[in-house]
Amino acid sequence: MKKKTSIIVCSTALLLSCLFIFTSVDKKICDLFMMTNKNIKENEKVVLVNIDDSSIEKLGSFPWTRDIYAETVLVLRELGAKNIFLDLNFVDESPYKSLIDYDDFLKNAIKVCQNVSVPTVMVNDRILENYDVNYIKQNFGIKNIEAVNDTVTPEYDSIWPCIDVFSKAAANNGFVNAEADADGSLRRTHLISKCDGKYYGQLMFNILLKELNVSKVKVSNDKIILTIPATEEKEEYDYIIKRDSEGSVILNYVNKDFFDYNNVTAWNVYRIKLLENDIVQNILQMEDEGFFDYTASFHSPYDACEEFIKAKDALFATTDEATDEIELAFDEYQYAKNNFYETINEYLASAAQELLIELADKDQETIDYINDYFDVINSQYKELVDSRSAVEEKVSGAVCIMGTCASSTTDYSMTLYQKRYPNVGVHYILANMILNGESIIYDLPWHVSLIFALLLSAALAFVFEKVNGVGKKILFGVLFIVAGILIPFVVFKIFNVYTGVVIPFVSIALTFIFLIAIFIIAVSKEKIFLQSAFGRYLSPKVIDSYIKNPDSLKLGGQKLWMTAMFTDIRGFSTISEQLDNPERLVALLNKYLTKMSDIILENGGTIDKYEGDAIIAFFGAPIYYEDHAVRACRAAVQMKKAEAELNEEILASGECPCEIFTRIGINTGDIVVGNMGTNNKMNYTMMGNAVNLASRLEGVNKQYDTRGILISEATQKEIGTNFALRALDKVRVVGVKTPLRIFELIDETEFTSDEQWALIEKWHKALSQYEKREYEKAKKLFDSICRADKKDETAKLYSARCTKLIKNPPPAKWDGVFNLQSK
Repeated sequence: MKKKTSIIVCSTALLLSCLFIFTSVDKKICDLFMMTNKNIKENEKVVLVNIDDSSIEKLGSFPWTRDIYAETVLVLRELGAKNIFLDLNFVDESPYKSLIDYDDFLKNAIKVCQNVSVPTVMVNDRILENYDVNYIKQNFGIKNIEAVNDTVTPEYDSIWPCIDVFSKAAANNGFVNAEADADGSLRRTHLISKCDGKYYGQLMFNILLKELNVSKVKVSNDKIILTIPATEEKEEYDYIIKRDSEGSVILNYVNKDFFDYNNVTAWNVYRIKLLENDIVQNILQMEDEGFFDYTASFHSPYDACEEFIKAKDALFATTDEATDEIELAFDEYQYAKNNFYETINEYLASAAQELLIELADKDQETIDYINDYFDVINSQYKELVDSRSAVEEKVSGAVCIMGTCASSTTDYSMTLYQKRYPNVGVHYILANMILNGESIIYDLPWHVSLIFALLLSAALAFVFEKVNGVGKKILFGVLFIVAGILIPFVVFKIFNVYTGVVIPFVSIALTFIFLIAIFIIAVSKEKIFLQSAFGRYLSPKVIDSYIKNPDSLKLGGQKLWMTAMFTDIRGFSTISEQLDNPERLVALLNKYLTKMSDIILENGGTIDKYEGDAIIAFFGAPIYYEDHAVRACRAAVQMKKAEAELNEEILASGECPCEIFTRIGINTGDIVVGNMGTNNKMNYTMMGNAVNLASRLEGVNKQYDTRGILISEATQKEIGTNFALRALDKVRVVGVKTPLRIFELIDETEFTSDEQWALIEKWHKALSQYEKREYEKAKKLFDSICRADKKDETAKLYSARCTKLIKNPPPAKWDGVFNLQSK
């Protein structure tokens, strides 16, 4: 193939592959690569607070009144949540504000918790008149950030925050934009965005900057570098977050369902507040009923309850105070609440119930009343303590992300592991990736794939020109196509870098298709010529071998160690006379020869010629097989089985007056095979002494009354243990002076029954005694075989021999070799 053609082919393939630059196929392949990675480690200090179906079922239709969110974040803060992330839309005032100012309640809760973050959205072409956007811009931009040739960070016109009371009360604001790809999959997210030239962080990213105590952020097109200050355990270091070609970060999802992430439900958190309210109401009612009039030795639960209520009021009154004062008020509130719980526990563990029962003076109604109250308060307190402990174990010291995942909500996308994935999970995955120091996966620009495709396509064209034969060319083409996928996969596994697969794959595949098509067209011209010239004279396999190697189209042969087969039908002339109809005879013969020939060809044999009802074939040329002898013997066994089926058919239909019986001779040896004849007319055939011996063995079947198949000692050595055999005499056949052992082929080993093996074993014992001249012992065994198998004519032959030899023993010098004079 000319170099010019190769260049044109590679260039065309590369140009066509460029059509796939902007498709999403590479993203889907990257998904598949990522699915082979081990799961990212889930940090137990990252917790989802799920507003799920059960929470909505318990608390009513969604969205909830904002007092529910207020109480929930307050409980989370009380139980030790380090950061509270509200992934909720608060861009409008509460619709219930005319009745109760729930917005003010939630604002106060956010303020006193001092660790609540609320979302913003980066927007373009949107007028935001009712929001103090300047407050966000002035207070929540990323500090200490340095940009170096950053051209990929997305830039927006403005920032759309929550309503001002929430934004200004929150400890942190950050954007939550997360756009899915065209196929609905949410694969990546931006950690930073720009507005008016200033950098702003994604909300979880902002939280993590504070969590990691980042002192400096450096951003460029391919990475974000976070400088982590030194600690007692570790020196200052840079944490590098790789960005993709669009400036975003690929999300490395955990291979599990969203609802199997580390989570608690919003209901389980808010329920703590409800249980607490129930206890407060019961304590107040018990006070009204006089339960605490007789608890002089204890601090009254009622007093502790009042102190707790006052502490909460005092806490909410500090929202306009300095941070330190709010923190102090929160500590006092926490102390009052803990004291309230401890007082209840002390009261319930005391003898207060027994004292009150004693004072009831056996008034059963009063006693039952007292017991009912204590049963309720005990049950409520235990449930409250258990609920607090369960939630506290999850959220204490954790980053808590509260968002919706209920089926009735619409904040869903798709991931490589889940078709309906709540988007709040993105923040959970991002927090786990960065907090656990996971290697961030990123992809390279498309032009890297193009260079890789060019190199592989050029290499394929070079190799294609060097190798001969369509098989080798196809093999190398497939190898290069596989390399176009395998190399990016290996790079991905080692370096966590995704190099586009589609462009190299398409380019290499098209290069291969074009090159193979050009090659096939060229070869087809030669093939058409050869088939036209020699199709009338040569077998298709021989023509194919000449097409693959046209230089072999000349007179001459080669000596190969291979196997020859001769077959013949017993008494076919008698069948011909009985049929006495040329058309029926030809039809019968064609049916027989077709069935037998197909078996030979299926086993890799080559049919040399037909001589009337005889088939001459060989195994091991022109296509050489190491197991040529096994193939020949297997074909012979299958031919005898096919013969039995054919006999049933032709006898039932009347196509033949008697059964057909095929004799087969097989020998392995050095055989000359090749084109014989003249330059004008030639035939691919075989010759040699080994061929003659196979022919003789076919005839020897008749003399031994075998079941039809005889093989030589050379063949027996080649086939190993694949077949069941029984040895016969050592013989000298016509034209061969050296005596050789002949074997009757019974069946393939796997199809030989236990009964057959038993008879074969008995046969070899009988033959051994026969050859030791122990004719009486041998005759008994041969007769036993005849009784077991009345169709065994060969055993009858040996039994008759033994009878003769008992009466007329052979000379002492007789070597036991039979000279077979007839062919």
